[in-house]
Formats: sequence, structure tokens, C-alpha cells
Amino acid sequence: MMERIEARGRARAEAAAEAAVRRLEAELDEHLPGVRVSRSQGVIRLTGRRLHRRAMTDPALRWIAGWLK
Repeated sequence: MMERIEARGRARAEAAAEAAVRRLEAELDEHLPGVRVSRSQGVIRLTGRRLHRRAMTDPALRWIAGWLK
């Protein structure tokens, strides 16, 4: 029984992560062209040219977590 519960939990976590990636991709395409979203091994990554500098100066990048609400 515990295996089924764990499997169900993993499946829900996987679905939530995929949904987050899709939502971020949609928002980034609209607001921040050139920024890409990727997911591997349970980590969601943003990549793009000079992204570290843009994260400090671009308000849209400071509020990414707010897009997932």
C-alpha cells in the first residue's frame, strides 16, 4: 500500500513540475524573450544570455515566483 501512495505522490509531483514549466515558458515567451526553461532531475532551470545580470535589473525576473500562483 505504501508503494502505491509513494507512486501517486511522485506522479502528482511530476505533473505539478510539468505544469510549472509550461506556465513559466508561456510567461517568459511573453515578457522575457531569449530566456529558456528546462527541467531535469527535479530541478527547473532558467537559461539565457546574460541572465545573471538581467536577474538583478529586470523586475520581471525578480517576480517569477509570483507567476506560479
